[in-house]
Amino acid sequence: RIKKYYASLPKEMMYVYDTCADWSPWYNRTNFFEGIDWAFAILHSYQGDDQLHGDMTDLITRVKAAANAGSDGLKGILQTPETLGHNILFFQLTTELTWNPNAVTKEQFIADYAIRRYGRKSAPQMEKALLKLIDAVYSGGGWHQMIYKKMGIRYNPEVFPVVEEHRQHRTNFAKEIHKI
Repeated sequence: RIKKYYASLPKEMMYVYDTCADWSPWYNRTNFFEGIDWAFAILHSYQGDDQLHGDMTDLITRVKAAANAGSDGLKGILQTPETLGHNILFFQLTTELTWNPNAVTKEQFIADYAIRRYGRKSAPQMEKALLKLIDAVYSGGGWHQMIYKKMGIRYNPEVFPVVEEHRQHRTNFAKEIHKI
């Protein structure tokens, strides 16, 4: 069915971007979109997730695998974030990967980042700090933590007890404030 669908599309007029190829690739389920030109999209900060998160090693591995998979149709790598202005380290990595994915290693990226961001004098110490940060928050997870639960939006509260606990805490706090 997928092959038939892509065969019906005018390839010369099409360009597909694999919306979240970084964690749920579609290109490998569609034989590289059956020859239609495509791009590897990185959907980071899903649903506005603004915490420090991501998996640097996994992202580098996935981008390199796509770039070296033999698809002539892969024409680019792009970011499709659902929020901006934070998580700068991870976004910088995604940007580096777009230029020449095969040249990127996590170690070299961190060394270069430390120099560019903090200067040559501070870079050695900051590189150590960045490696600890990566171990703590950039070694997996994050994309599945839906922002709606953090914002307290009730669309499925039984699935998100944390929201209800937070709401109850706020209610109790407000009652205590009014007593004062």
